[in-house]
Amino acid sequence: MNGLNDKIKEIADKEKTLLEKKEALKKKTEKLLKAAVAEGEQMMAAAESRSAEDKEKILSERKKQADAEVRELILNSEIESKKAAVIFRNKSKEIVMTLFKELDGYLKN
Repeated sequence: MNGLNDKIKEIADKEKTLLEKKEALKKKTEKLLKAAVAEGEQMMAAAESRSAEDKEKILSERKKQADAEVRELILNSEIESKKAAVIFRNKSKEIVMTLFKELDGYLKN
């Protein structure tokens, strides 16, 4: 009887040990899952951050391109207006010279 009790106690101890190991494994698994979730969240946050940085870079480049295009349009507009002013000045000179020649012709007659 004593041997049977020892055997039951031994089995109970092994069962207790197995349950403790099972609980430890469960806790370890939960800890690993939490770590995996946290790492996944960090990776997502890093990806979102990189995405935001890339978006900022793209927007910055587009703004620079747009600014350059606007500057070019302004310069072209200034060039065209100066050309028009030179042409107008030359035509005005021609008209004034023609008027003076006609006036001179009238005054001589």
